[in-house]
Amino acid sequence: DGCDQLDDLAATMYVYDKPTVTYTSDPYFIVGEPGNFAVTITNPVTGKNYANTVVFDVVLQGHAVEDITAISCTDGTTTWNLIGSLTQDGANVKARIGGLTDGFFTIPAPLTITLPCTVTYATAGTYTTSTSMVDVVSPLPERVVSADIPGTATVYAKPVITPTNLAGPFDAGVQETVSLSIANTAIPEPFEVVFTYPAGTVIVYNGVTYTCAATCPVIPVDLTAEPTVLDFLVTFDEAWTGDVSVSLYDSDWTPADRLLATASA
Repeated sequence: DGCDQLDDLAATMYVYDKPTVTYTSDPYFIVGEPGNFAVTITNPVTGKNYANTVVFDVVLQGHAVEDITAISCTDGTTTWNLIGSLTQDGANVKARIGGLTDGFFTIPAPLTITLPCTVTYATAGTYTTSTSMVDVVSPLPERVVSADIPGTATVYAKPVITPTNLAGPFDAGVQETVSLSIANTAIPEPFEVVFTYPAGTVIVYNGVTYTCAATCPVIPVDLTAEPTVLDFLVTFDEAWTGDVSVSLYDSDWTPADRLLATASA
């Protein structure tokens, strides 16, 4: 017996390469201070043209909304303030970025774009962040269409300096001990401190002599033990009256040393 063909159908199937969304950030963040991260979207030449159909979901894994006090991303002259968009999504925190005109973005192929963002954390810890491109307007149900490469941010408590005898009293020519107790020193080394004593002041630390000129020289310090107490031997070369302070810096930060803490007297 023969078989009768009832119908046939021919169609073209399109298979596209996924866009990638990657995350990069500052080497670390400090509680209460804004830091920088960036989201880079790359849609290859073999990718699909998404015509005003996508949004972006920023997800911070394993944290609560209260762990973040500010977050925003910028594209050219447009800035999205995302703090009001943060929602608790199970164990994660999510914020959705939509286009300003009608809530959606057009992502042609090829395209590479980087969105600079800032975030301020309220709680120390490790934060794993990913950003997904989501097609929300196509005939199919809402779906993630990107290959996401998450990044990890480490957030430290802000260091605190508690000085002893920073402002003396001193007698000219007489060596005195100035002590700095520094808490929250988990940030990776190297560190340095800078005093604001007048020109001619001599400071001895760890057997090395530093002499202040127009400014005092930077003094590398070791903060591997906590609580950390550092002793400096200070000698004024003449009578002087004024305000004094001492600052702690991360000397490995670029493009310039990062101020971590200051104390004054």
